[in-house]
Amino acid sequence: MDNTLKYLSLGGVTSVTKNMHLYEYNGEVLIVDCGLGFADETMIGVDLMLPDVSYLTKSNKKIVGIALTHGHEDHIGALPYILPQLQGNLPAGRQEFDIFAPPLAAAFVNEKLKEFGVAKKAVSVNFDKDILLGNFLISFVRVTHSVPDTSHLVIETPIG
Repeated sequence: MDNTLKYLSLGGVTSVTKNMHLYEYNGEVLIVDCGLGFADETMIGVDLMLPDVSYLTKSNKKIVGIALTHGHEDHIGALPYILPQLQGNLPAGRQEFDIFAPPLAAAFVNEKLKEFGVAKKAVSVNFDKDILLGNFLISFVRVTHSVPDTSHLVIETPIG
């Protein structure tokens, strides 16, 4: 058993796009956000930029779930492109992992996944109830942002 908590950003650190963060503990991975990057005028022929999830797919890391902070495209927009790549990264005995999001973000995600023909749905969270995903206890904390139902996350593991 590895009692080390690891954090890895797959996007969103050096810019405000492609937000995707991984928290790894004891062989389990929690994904926070899954956003698009937006091409600028110098990127001829590029429409969208996606986080590179090869760390997950090549190492067969076990994903216990996805938590989304809010409904902006740079936090949810990559889901229909990324989810099909992650279907093999499930803990033993699991058929799928859940996506949790504040109510408005969940509605946006569900419409987006439906539009792309991805048969997955986000679960709308109750801000007053914590969610346990594997070794991760997640609290959604309301914050003010330019889109309603935005949250920060408090993530607890057995080591803090």
